[in-house]
Amino acid sequence: MLDFEIQGTGTAIEGRTMMDDSTASTDMEREEAEVRQWIAEAGPRPVVPPELLARVRAAAEDDWREVVRQRQQGRRPWAALAAALLLAAVGVAGWNFLAPPTPLATVAAIYGTTSDGPVGQTLAAGDELRSASGERWVLNLAGGATLRLDEGSSLVLESPTRLILGAGAVYVDAAATPQALEVVTPYGSALDIGTQFEVRLGDEAMEVRVREGGVRLSTVDGQQREAWAGEALTASKAGIEASAVPRVGGPWSWLSAAPAPFALEGADVGRFLDWVSQETGLSLVFENEASADRLRAIRTHGTIAGLSPDEALTVVLAGAGLRYRIEGEALVVAGP
Repeated sequence: MLDFEIQGTGTAIEGRTMMDDSTASTDMEREEAEVRQWIAEAGPRPVVPPELLARVRAAAEDDWREVVRQRQQGRRPWAALAAALLLAAVGVAGWNFLAPPTPLATVAAIYGTTSDGPVGQTLAAGDELRSASGERWVLNLAGGATLRLDEGSSLVLESPTRLILGAGAVYVDAAATPQALEVVTPYGSALDIGTQFEVRLGDEAMEVRVREGGVRLSTVDGQQREAWAGEALTASKAGIEASAVPRVGGPWSWLSAAPAPFALEGADVGRFLDWVSQETGLSLVFENEASADRLRAIRTHGTIAGLSPDEALTVVLAGAGLRYRIEGEALVVAGP
């Protein structure tokens, strides 16, 4: 009886055949021992996906049938068999790149639902998200960008840099990533140029609103146009139309109900204010630049869970003994 086993973490690939004991020899036993040693030296293997396991079993059976056939013809194919087993071991070790798939995003928060849902779940290429009425999602992409999905929206993560919007609206904050993200719709696509922007689908058009940076809009009929902070582009069968859009409030108000989570405990005021600026679109200004570093270094404690960025701003700065005011599209912070 000749047995071999390629051992994985919780998975074993086994194969065996019956040999005529009268044909056994010292050479065969030595070669068998060498095969076992080579497999052992290869070390632990990753778990093999079931579909690949089935293919390995079939391949092992084919190899052993060939061994028996050659043995019956008077050959000694042990060297070839050893090489085949080594290739099988290497192949099993290499399958870890097939499973599990590389995560493209993580669900950071879901608002407007009575449960946490799949918060913390990782998403892979091809996954589709659908937000219900009154429900908004926050996603963290692996490359560093953040997405918000408005209520009644559907989005497919096609690749790390390509998103397909099928309904509703998606807000993209790509300021923290060097990768250019593209949002594709039935009317055309929007490619970010280091930006914060929203793509919203209507019944007969798509609208791109730019809060920061720039976006290149390309329609399905080949037209192209760029928009920058404070501009909006609408693409329809009639072509591309441009308009102005505020950077604060108005069409961005829905984002206040779906902020990117921020861990307040132990953070400094500077980080908190940067988060508020990122969430609201307000430009951060310190009334006294000479004391800006000192004010930024103040440590904060507690939690702002359940608060909008505007509400958190009031609570946190009051607790830190700081004052603030809104002047146009600027957040002005002052000391006590």
